[in-house]
Amino acid sequence: MLEHPPVYTLGQGATLDFVKFDPDASDIEVCRVERGGEVTYHCPGQIVGYPILNLRYYQQDLHWYLRQLEEVLIRVLAAFGLQGERFSS
Repeated sequence: MLEHPPVYTLGQGATLDFVKFDPDASDIEVCRVERGGEVTYHCPGQIVGYPILNLRYYQQDLHWYLRQLEEVLIRVLAAFGLQGERFSS
């Protein structure tokens, strides 16, 4: 778990056309990352978690892993009296 300094990350599917400002005229860093997706902004106050585990010991299925991770977060919220839910896409 961590807080990033202000940074925009560009996933493998993103180009600089996705960035709606001039990166050269900004103090905020723009970084290419190896994940999928487009552009994500990280900033102080936003907690980011990077769970690290070897899926070879479980199931080598990203969708299975994400559903398991969602379930953990829903249960943690419930332990604090908050309701979490999934939205199908």
